[in-house]
Amino acid sequence: MTEFQPGWYKVRRKLDNSLDCRYFDTPHTYSAYCWLEPNGNQRLWWDARQHPPARAMAWQPRFQRVADPLSIASWDAYACTLGNSQMEPPIPI
Repeated sequence: MTEFQPGWYKVRRKLDNSLDCRYFDTPHTYSAYCWLEPNGNQRLWWDARQHPPARAMAWQPRFQRVADPLSIASWDAYACTLGNSQMEPPIPI
């Protein structure tokens, strides 16, 4: 069984082949939700820093950890280019 570590996880693949991802802070809560699209776009849909509180969802060992998921310096929707204080990523990446 895989042990929990905070970070981004692929929760499920959607019908359009995009990945539904969550940032799990604890095994029971997540603080951000995004889609990673097949064309490379990253769409941040919600984060707890801008819209608290964190949401409940049980982390499961079958969720795949996203290795260095969002290392690109910008989101394609709802957030962020580095250096713009209102558009910073919701969590350190």
